[in-house]
Amino acid sequence: MGAHFLRRARTFTAPEPVATGLTAVAALGSACAVLMASGARTAAQFLDPGALGPSAAIIRRDFGAAAVPAGRTGYDGQQFYAIARFFPHLSQAARYVDLPRYRLLRIGAPALASLAGPGTGIVVALLILNIIGVGLAVAGVADLASRHSRPGWIGYLAGLPLLEGLTISTPEPLAVGLAMVAVAAADRRRHGTAVALLVGSALVREAGAVVAVAVALGLLLGPARPRWRTLAAYLLPGGVLAAWSEVLAHQVGGAQSIFSRFSPLGLLHASGPSLAVAIGALLLGVVATWQWRDVPVVWPVAAAFALWILLYTAATSDWLALPRAAAPALVLGACALGSLARQSLSFGAPRLKPIRPQTS
Repeated sequence: MGAHFLRRARTFTAPEPVATGLTAVAALGSACAVLMASGARTAAQFLDPGALGPSAAIIRRDFGAAAVPAGRTGYDGQQFYAIARFFPHLSQAARYVDLPRYRLLRIGAPALASLAGPGTGIVVALLILNIIGVGLAVAGVADLASRHSRPGWIGYLAGLPLLEGLTISTPEPLAVGLAMVAVAAADRRRHGTAVALLVGSALVREAGAVVAVAVALGLLLGPARPRWRTLAAYLLPGGVLAAWSEVLAHQVGGAQSIFSRFSPLGLLHASGPSLAVAIGALLLGVVATWQWRDVPVVWPVAAAFALWILLYTAATSDWLALPRAAAPALVLGACALGSLARQSLSFGAPRLKPIRPQTS
């Protein structure tokens, strides 16, 4: 019996999407480990802090004064560190973030990272969560691709738009990873799994609730429309997020500040480089919508986040903010370009004529 088990273990191979995701996780994990072990990038640098930022005091306390560059604000990773540092004491964390109710809405990753303890432990935990998120995105898209006549390797391209968030410890990689696996689950009609994953995604970043509504729309318009009860379940991520927002209203107060950041065609008021980034992202979202049009649960996700770009303010249209906000559309767009490239190469490749046997 033992020999039979060993023979089965030796012949086991992971499904292609799983193997693709694990390969991405191994590669990114190794790269981050080398960067930190060699000192090329310190733990604090993965938070991108700044002396003018809202979390400067706690970063300075935990990592030393040299870890907080003078004269700059830094970016959002420092705030997620602060939330994890004090979780579950939300009122204490609120002292070190700029918009408490807005930042604490994205509680998922900091809550998990808090288990690792203050200092480098939290940073490493945030890194691991985001690396896992990239792996999930890669695996999710690879699964969708293999089920719909596309090469599975395009899943690797899903990781490219998420690398920015990985390097500055913002939650997009984990949120989008959970969302892409949820979309793949919905495509397999595993709706309970999909909704549960989207609840988790929404608590990491609110975009997960938008993905849920987009998936429900795709199911409604698709050829195999599920029951209304199933469609209604996809409203649960948004409901959970709204309930958490109300908890935060009582705990820390303040405006939620999500919808106040919307401005129709606000990108037109952005600087030239930011406008170019916004237009490029919008076009990539359109390509994604068109290329995935045969997959009912996918194209509405790309369309929703492409259209959302038209509502961003000028501040959100810059090269650092917009790729994170529009990440689901960019992930699907990058994979769509890979699929298009494969088709072009296939059409352009010369076809060999079959050799016919000679007859005497």
